[in-house]
Amino acid sequence: MSEFFVIIGAGGFMTEQEQIRAAQNFSRDWNIRDDERNERNENSDTQAFWTTLLQKIFDVKNPFDIIKFNQSVKFKFGNRTHSGKCDAIIKHTNVLIEQKSFGINLDEKYPQSDGAILTPFEQAQRYVEGYNSKNSYEDRIKWVVVCNFSTFRIYDFRYENNLFFEMYPEFQLVKEFKLLQLYNNIEYLKFLVDPNDDAVKYEATLSKKSADIVSEIKEIFEPNYHEDEKEFLNKLCTRLVFLYYANDAKLIDNNLLMKYFENRKYTRDTLINLFAVLNQKENLRDENISDDLKSFPYVNGGLFAEDIYIPNFDSNADKKIRNVIKNAHKDSKIKNFAWKYINPTIFGSLFENILDDDERHTGGMHYTSPENIHKVIDPLFFGKLIEEFNSAKRAHKKNRHKRLRALQEKLSTLIFLDPACGSGNFLTETYLSLRRLENDIIYELHKGNFDFFDDDPIKVKINQFFGIEINNFAVQVAQVALWISENQMFQATESILGYKNSGLPLNKYNQIFNANALQVDWNDILPKDKFKDKQIFIIGNPPFVGARLMDAVKKAELNQIFAGFRNLGNLDYVCCWYKKAAGFIEGTNIRCAFVSTNSICQGDSVATLWKPLFEKIHFDFAYRTFKWISDSENMAAVHCVIIGFSATHNLTKKFIFDGDKKSEVKNISPYLNDGENIFIESRNDSICNVPEMNFGSMPNDDGKLIIEAKDYEDFIKNEPAAKKYIRPYIGADEFIKGKERYCLWLAGVPLDEIYKMPLVADRVEKVKNFRLASKRDATRKLSLKPYIFGEIRQPETDYILIPSTSSENRKYIPIGFMTPNVIASNAVHIIPGAEIYHFGILTSSVHMAWVKTVCGRLKSDYRYSKDIVYNNFVWCEPTAEQKAAICKTADKILKVRARYADKNLAYLYGEEMPEDLKQAHLENDAAVMAAYGFRADLTESEIVAELFKMYSAAV
Repeated sequence: MSEFFVIIGAGGFMTEQEQIRAAQNFSRDWNIRDDERNERNENSDTQAFWTTLLQKIFDVKNPFDIIKFNQSVKFKFGNRTHSGKCDAIIKHTNVLIEQKSFGINLDEKYPQSDGAILTPFEQAQRYVEGYNSKNSYEDRIKWVVVCNFSTFRIYDFRYENNLFFEMYPEFQLVKEFKLLQLYNNIEYLKFLVDPNDDAVKYEATLSKKSADIVSEIKEIFEPNYHEDEKEFLNKLCTRLVFLYYANDAKLIDNNLLMKYFENRKYTRDTLINLFAVLNQKENLRDENISDDLKSFPYVNGGLFAEDIYIPNFDSNADKKIRNVIKNAHKDSKIKNFAWKYINPTIFGSLFENILDDDERHTGGMHYTSPENIHKVIDPLFFGKLIEEFNSAKRAHKKNRHKRLRALQEKLSTLIFLDPACGSGNFLTETYLSLRRLENDIIYELHKGNFDFFDDDPIKVKINQFFGIEINNFAVQVAQVALWISENQMFQATESILGYKNSGLPLNKYNQIFNANALQVDWNDILPKDKFKDKQIFIIGNPPFVGARLMDAVKKAELNQIFAGFRNLGNLDYVCCWYKKAAGFIEGTNIRCAFVSTNSICQGDSVATLWKPLFEKIHFDFAYRTFKWISDSENMAAVHCVIIGFSATHNLTKKFIFDGDKKSEVKNISPYLNDGENIFIESRNDSICNVPEMNFGSMPNDDGKLIIEAKDYEDFIKNEPAAKKYIRPYIGADEFIKGKERYCLWLAGVPLDEIYKMPLVADRVEKVKNFRLASKRDATRKLSLKPYIFGEIRQPETDYILIPSTSSENRKYIPIGFMTPNVIASNAVHIIPGAEIYHFGILTSSVHMAWVKTVCGRLKSDYRYSKDIVYNNFVWCEPTAEQKAAICKTADKILKVRARYADKNLAYLYGEEMPEDLKQAHLENDAAVMAAYGFRADLTESEIVAELFKMYSAAV
């Protein structure tokens, strides 16, 4: 996106609700009654209508800077060149707007000044042709909006010269809605301001519908297959998907497939005969086969080569399948359903939505959107290729074609492996991206009339792509997705060069291997020596399964992969792929990038995983934690990082991405910051002379020693003698949100006193039974003293309390002082005997910078820890004056808090932090920075770098 658009914004400063309200107000203001028709017309109101829409709904500050009205366009009609004026163009997003007066029927033809009679869309279409003929390929119109103030029609011109649209122009209309429905269709106009927005979710919706169809067909066939025959069922379903696509895309011409099934039922013999013919060259077929089978083309490519087992189907199968196909074309959510427009990258949903939740989560399968795929491939290699293409285009004509040809040849030498490829998302999107770039090159060469074509103008082939996948059905889907991608891009190349080809037979492709990537030798899949003169990239999204969620098989695999490593208990399953990749790329120039759960760069996982691996590899680029975006129906609720790594040090630049911010850095540490490769390891004691931190007390009581606030009054009323044994009980939630909770604190209370209180005795007895039922010996031993907490760490002095978890949205983790009468739960950390000075350091921005870098995370929330965060934190050595200054500012924080006695800490440390509290913290930050000897203007990353230096010196 250009710098220009970053500055003006694209709705990024408005919440979704604000946009909806703005759209409702806009629609209300511009809604025209019949008696007002003459008050709204094309000439007088177009500018006001569109500039207001951009300003009010998409937060464009200066809309006249991006939208230009009454733009002159020359176009050909007959043998003459004519001039016309299109109503509006937004050049930066390649949008053309054809605005008509209110009441104009968008379906009727109207006479033009040159004598032509055209619909508004046809008028826009010739403006597009004229505009595109004078502009570069990348500046061509991508979207057309036709509007008459009451109706919006959106047309997709991204592939306007594609043969698909020549045959089926109706598919260009991808969305139509009324003005009063604008509030519910804002997403469909985002392309007006965001050049990276796919605008219309047609492909995604279509792919989702295709997924549902495959799922339903699979369910129809499934009862006829035994468990050990499911591989054949998978292949049957993917063959049908390809055939439906091929029929729509005219690879199988004249609607032969549907005609074939119209005359026959979906039976075993029908399918066997069809598959056999598709696998036979026309000149080798039996002369006695039926005429309709003779008409089918030869497909080859390996898709129909295998004789798969097809059983006799249930007698109702045919009727059910016909209903599924028929209903797809009646779906009100999709105008003009067509298999040919499925997005192969989103094709993963065809696989994922068929799997049940247990299979998906057990496998750790999380599917990646095209947006996130480009976060991997763009900094890994594709961004550089785009730069080379743009540079070649700008070269002098005598060198331009050589450079473009050289770049095209370079594309054909790139090799890709996805060692957990699932249904092929990464492979298909990477292939499509390379082919789109190759088509841009072909367009430039063709436009320049360079004589460059040989027998095959296309150099990028699907046999440059390798994959490993454990799920057999995913393997089938991935192979078909690449065949479909190949055909779609072949059609696009045809439209550029102006020739037509059947697209068949398919290129042979069998490089997606059905295997366990952790048990197979990757060199058997992709022999490094065979491709040593080519650049290899390893990409993907290996499965995420947390350390506590792995089954016995995955645990065993992890232990085998990391044999000889220590402290494996907290490693995520995804770490196995990093270990395998590090061994595979050793001594090569292979470059890798994986999407992973963010846990691998947090907490004690950092030292366990990266300390030994950094002896072989280093990070080339990284995306810091971001929220998952998936095209699957069941979007993965995880927070991820992306890490690019290699074994060679031949890259001149390294980059860290943090949201929209991109920073060039000297080195990327295992914590994904700009700093040295330091590994913070778990330790039992602090490296500095400070009070000891510990957990609060753990009940281990099945909740029977805990009294909820709602039960407190009744409990005291019915058991008044127990009141003196009830204490306030506080965990992270109670502390931050100000909730009340209580516990029975019976340490030191004589047993006869306890059993005089029936309600207390009943609870104690239930604790005893709960502990006796445990499988753990240590817990069963605790049943001997069921009246006390399982682990007691309650101090006898005042103590600082720090929640174990806290929202990432808070600038400071709320901490505070507690009296010994308040019982701290094991959901918080406590520092007995801590003073106001310690509070000042721990609540400072210096300590928070350390926490953010080294702590573990729960999703994206902070998980404070004693052994990693507190015990490794290096404290400053202040002078008496500096210490007094910190005590003073820390005390001020507590006094300001006291002014808000009616507010909880969640409010005080929320996004709208009170100004006086914010100012008190800033003063405390300044005092702590001074005590550390840090400049006041140090950034957070610079603070962390200094703390890491201090840590290195301390250990």
